Amino acid sequence: ELKAKHPGYGFKVQSSIVLSPDVATGPITIVLQPSATVSGKVTDETGKPVADALVIAIEDFMQGGRMAAATLKKDYARTKTDGTYVLDSLNRGSTYAFGVSAEGRAPVFDSTPTMVQVEMTRDFVLEKGGALEGTVTDAATHAPIEGARVVAVVGRMQMGPMGGRGGRRGGAGGDAAANADMTTS
Repeated sequence: ELKAKHPGYGFKVQSSIVLSPDVATGPITIVLQPSATVSGKVTDETGKPVADALVIAIEDFMQGGRMAAATLKKDYARTKTDGTYVLDSLNRGSTYAFGVSAEGRAPVFDSTPTMVQVEMTRDFVLEKGGALEGTVTDAATHAPIEGARVVAVVGRMQMGPMGGRGGRRGGAGGDAAANADMTTS
């Protein structure tokens, strides 16, 4: 499987490529189409820009109740000091779920994907996040497990068109997921 991506062009995955050490392959051509662009601004609850936030667009791989693609296509960008971002290698006419996270802030993830045609503006508001503290232990010895990764899920995140409520806000009462590293002592 080959993946090609370039600013201004939609992301492309070329499957069914077979390479063999004993057989020469001819040149491979991957054709990229003009991209769709999503841009916007990430701010905190007071309206101040959030710098270095990670904004991600994940192409909806479920279409019509069936899996449309075996490869997860995603694009991501970091916000500038003024909170702005640009995602410029999305596929036109495709449906994406958007999310954004930043240190010290509650992440926001879509529960309903959005179709992107050519250009779209999408702003996000991140609220102050909370903190978890605890220990992960071995079931048999009750000894702490160093470096265990813990995922805290708040609400539900809808993947695909199986129903559920739409929403665009994460954090308290919304749809979100967050990764948190716990250090055992």
